[in-house]
Amino acid sequence: MAYDNKLQEFLQNKGITQSELSFGTRISNVTINKICRKKLSPSKTLAGKITQYLVNVKKCTIDELDNILPAYVTKVREEVVEKKAVVKEKAAKVKANAESIVEEVKEKKTAATKKVKEIVEDVGETVADMKEAAVTATKKTKIVKEKVEDKVEEVVDKVEDVVENTVKKAKVTTEKVIDKTKEETAEIKEKVLDIVEDIKEKLD
Repeated sequence: MAYDNKLQEFLQNKGITQSELSFGTRISNVTINKICRKKLSPSKTLAGKITQYLVNVKKCTIDELDNILPAYVTKVREEVVEKKAVVKEKAAKVKANAESIVEEVKEKKTAATKKVKEIVEDVGETVADMKEAAVTATKKTKIVKEKVEDKVEEVVDKVEDVVENTVKKAKVTTEKVIDKTKEETAEIKEKVLDIVEDIKEKLD
């Protein structure tokens, strides 16, 4: 069975012997000869050693080596594509999770606003009722006024508590989302850097 590669032709063009390549890569002459005669498909390890030797020692360029061992290059490229897909999928999940949490915060904020509005309306009705009752007697005016002031103060305190708690919860939730997104983004970045480093090592 023939394995497609242009190693022999490349070595001849560069004036590199099989023995020289064997010595430089620490791969046996027999194995190098089989690869050159297209009787053996080099493993990723062998192809990596050959590529590293030609680039680092013989100063060949990556572009020159692109078509020499196509099977090896294809494998590396497929791995890169697969790893990129995994990173992209994880990034999408992180984004979706962040959007979900933000939406939840918005819903809670809306609910809190509605509650505050209901309390304010209730206060307005209470104040109106008390004012109407106060009109019936001058003697009761002072008592009604005090009750209204107390009620308003109590409601205002409740409103302030509700608003403060809502803001605190929203802030904590948002900070968690940001921290989690930063951590996962850093993890993704680190994995991408590992992938790039891995490819560099393979090409080196």
